[in-house]
Amino acid sequence: MFPPQLYLLSLVAEHLQPVDADSSSPAARQERRESLLQFIQETPPDGVPWADKVISPSLIGSVDETGKGDHRIVLGLARPRGDPDRVVYVTFEKGGARFGEVRMHPRSQTGKL
Repeated sequence: MFPPQLYLLSLVAEHLQPVDADSSSPAARQERRESLLQFIQETPPDGVPWADKVISPSLIGSVDETGKGDHRIVLGLARPRGDPDRVVYVTFEKGGARFGEVRMHPRSQTGKL
């Protein structure tokens, strides 16, 4: 799975994953679907509606700049009209991206990268 697909599935999962055993009822599933629809219809603070977002991951840097361990790289999702608040940590291997993880962008929590 490539970073944009991982990103989209992580957003969907936030709304559709069951919280507990009681959340498998038809009413609970419908509530989760409605939560996802409401999320998609919202306009985030960056002013770009979710339906209009266009994401082309761009390299921000590597996790371990020393080269002694963590070989993941950090991809930004902000451009051209994407999500400035999240990044994807990913390892590229033969055949494509592996071991992806979506996180909040460090700048969105601290004000700087």
